[in-house]
Amino acid sequence: MENIKLLKDITTITGIDISKPSRRREIVEIKAIFCNILRQQNFTLQSIGDTINMKHCSISHLLNLYKIIKDLPHIRRIENKLKLLNEGFDFKFLDYQNKIDELKLENEKLKEKISLKNNDLFENVFKLANDNQFIYDKLVNFYNINSKLKF
Repeated sequence: MENIKLLKDITTITGIDISKPSRRREIVEIKAIFCNILRQQNFTLQSIGDTINMKHCSISHLLNLYKIIKDLPHIRRIENKLKLLNEGFDFKFLDYQNKIDELKLENEKLKEKISLKNNDLFENVFKLANDNQFIYDKLVNFYNINSKLKF
């Protein structure tokens, strides 16, 4: 049962279902983490493979891969998140913080967009004002010319 719980935890943290076949690097690395954790808990290669639909020889390969990638920062982050989740850490807090950060970024983009629209609006108002002044001056000239005419 521990292997199923770990599989669910990994899916929760990474958003990736490692029980499906894939050769994508990030998925293979996550599978290697999964295999290493279960192997440390004395699961057999076959039982680990049964959990993620792989043969024992593929599990052996993933364990060898883990030895190579275990010190990479993104691998450590995933392992740390798994430890925190195991200790009862609520990742919803991080989701909320990420959402807040996204909304702040979107807010800044909208402010910039509003600023650009305001600049366009002011330019159009000034242009209209200049056009109206030109028309006003023409009407005054026309009036002055007509007022001097005698019928």
